[in-house]
Amino acid sequence: MQSLTPPPICSLFGRLIAGRWPVLLGGSLFLSACGSMRMLEGPIEPNQPDPLRTGLTSPTSVGPAAPVEPIDPLNPAGAVHPVADALGSIARLEAGRTTGGGYLQTLLRHPDPVVRERATRALGRLPKERFGRNVSGPLQVALKDLEPSVRQAAAFALGVRGERSVSEALLEAIDDEDASVRAQIYLAMGRLGAPDLAPALWRALSDPDRRAQAAAAQAWSTWPADEEPVVDPDAPGWEPVRLALAERSVQGPEAVRWRALFTYARRKELRQDPSPLLAAADREGATTWERLFATLGLARWLRDHQEHLGQPQDEKPQAFAEHEPKVALALAQRCADEDERIVVEALRGFAVVDRGLPPALQARVLQHDSPHVRAAGVLALGTQNAGSEPAEMMGHDASSMVRRAAFEMYIRRQPADAIMTVREWGRSRDARQRRAAAQVLRYMGTEEARSVLLGLTEDRHPQVAVEAIGQLQHFQDDTTRARLHSLCAHEDNGRKLAAVSTLEEFELHSKDLPPLVEAYASAHGDIGVEVCAQALRTAQAIEGSEATEFLKAGLLHGDPYVMQIAEDALLERGAEIPLSESPALAGPDELAPLRDPDLPNPKVAVETNRGTMVFELYPAVAPVHVHNLLALAERGHYDGLRWHRVVSDFVIQGGCYRGDGSGGGTWRGLSDSLGQEFTELSYAEGALGMPRNENPDSGGSQIFVTHRPTPHLDGRYTLFGLLTAGRDVLHRVEEGDRILSIKRLQ
Repeated sequence: MQSLTPPPICSLFGRLIAGRWPVLLGGSLFLSACGSMRMLEGPIEPNQPDPLRTGLTSPTSVGPAAPVEPIDPLNPAGAVHPVADALGSIARLEAGRTTGGGYLQTLLRHPDPVVRERATRALGRLPKERFGRNVSGPLQVALKDLEPSVRQAAAFALGVRGERSVSEALLEAIDDEDASVRAQIYLAMGRLGAPDLAPALWRALSDPDRRAQAAAAQAWSTWPADEEPVVDPDAPGWEPVRLALAERSVQGPEAVRWRALFTYARRKELRQDPSPLLAAADREGATTWERLFATLGLARWLRDHQEHLGQPQDEKPQAFAEHEPKVALALAQRCADEDERIVVEALRGFAVVDRGLPPALQARVLQHDSPHVRAAGVLALGTQNAGSEPAEMMGHDASSMVRRAAFEMYIRRQPADAIMTVREWGRSRDARQRRAAAQVLRYMGTEEARSVLLGLTEDRHPQVAVEAIGQLQHFQDDTTRARLHSLCAHEDNGRKLAAVSTLEEFELHSKDLPPLVEAYASAHGDIGVEVCAQALRTAQAIEGSEATEFLKAGLLHGDPYVMQIAEDALLERGAEIPLSESPALAGPDELAPLRDPDLPNPKVAVETNRGTMVFELYPAVAPVHVHNLLALAERGHYDGLRWHRVVSDFVIQGGCYRGDGSGGGTWRGLSDSLGQEFTELSYAEGALGMPRNENPDSGGSQIFVTHRPTPHLDGRYTLFGLLTAGRDVLHRVEEGDRILSIKRLQ
């Protein structure tokens, strides 16, 4: 076990001198041993088109954009580049995250609208911190382009970048004649959340076009929590917005109704009055998504008022006492819904109450065909009940997901007497059971439980070890701290990353800095850049000049994201940032090939042990992600890998070669990552997306597929395909199931 006495910090810095990484002490910088490696790492009513999935086909009309910046001196002044050459240049510049000395901006005035749209997207994907006004200014010009598709891309990019200085440009464009453009303007307003945008976004809820009105309803879900909207000086706050959304949830078109309910369910400020949610949950003829988001909102309403659930009736707040029985009845009714996702959300509400289920309801859900429902049902049985169902299902249910849920409930009911059962699961040959053992030990809180957890940090399966390391945050003492310190030097970057992340949950001191420096200096290969980023993040909480010196080291790391974390941390400390030129960032050696836009979208068959899913891919808006998937699939990369993460009524995720969600890499190599290709597409049921960490440009080989509409992912994760066949397979996949192969369909 590593000693808690830290070695002198200068000796750790000095270790880096011996190699090719120079160290300059005394207020200057040292270079990272991580080098310049890149970081790795639902939707629509069934059978109905989603109005926010607006057309992204090549536009036909031509309209020149206003001039932005001079043409790059390497190119002839005023020269018009052929479309293919221009698109190739855009792809290279976007991959290298650069404007090419302003050349990318000049393409906004290219005569071909396809080029202008593509250049607009590429500009929007450049890091805001590095380019700022150099990108937001040209995007505001593109917002006035004659071609709607260009204006739509510009509005989307301005919203995702989140610079409030563009609010005036959005207000000027709010009356755009094209409803798809207005929709993106409204969504951008919601993401920015600038005070002067609130009245216009409130009025947008009455837009005559259903697509634009639906976008306005969704936009309020992303309004910043710390910015109370003022849409009416006589009625400040959320009340006017709440009333408008409540009205739209009843009287609006279908796409508006469910998005209004989604926003209502997502925002605590709105769901304080659950009446619209109750009405939608019980309304005859309500669509799947209306019932789902109404049910989800009611479950969250119970969670909001959890402290009142056990109070005597005469001590409960009047509003809560009035609504509580209505909410309980609505959730019980939704447990009989024909859609399993809605039943899952209703059962999550009962789990919050923790009083168990009525006998008839319990029998129904514990015998349900869907393992997602049975798993949610056993977790809703309550910790105070003495029934034998958890013990029986833990040993006999056909689904591993249900058995693990039953195991959790069994442990939570009798944590003091269950250590032998936990030890047994911790020795199981099934890694999923060993991981479940690591997850439940926090409920026990004993020295024996901590001992078992420490043992699981050495598990041979990365997912088990990483889970156990993360759970150490619930056992904060010197012994745990020492184990985390030793894990910071582990040869496996996944375990190292988990240790550095878990330390962030502790009260940090100077003795925690040397392990963080060690993790930073020894992080190589896949996940290495993420380790460096997290080490800097964790070190922010440590006071003193030595921690400041460590943060300064991040300024010369070579990866833009790591460097930005270091700069932000130093600015927050009020530390002086040494002046230095930003390192030249080389783009990838190999680019995704340009694709003929006249070809149909490619399709892939994802064969699993539960059946086959077919996806249509979208190379027009996410060409690099599409090529990456196709290239890896052709090499057989996905064959035999597991779906390592399944969250009922949300997502399935797989394709990690490590099996724990930390592995990345692209068709170019294991240490490579993909730059984000965010688009206006909305996450629908069956949307194919790219997982990432906090760095937007950290996509890799993994994929995820959404169970339902997930608008909160829009503009935050790259969406590059949609399920066209195999919906039943999507909802049958469980954690630990395998991807047998991914093959391109001819």
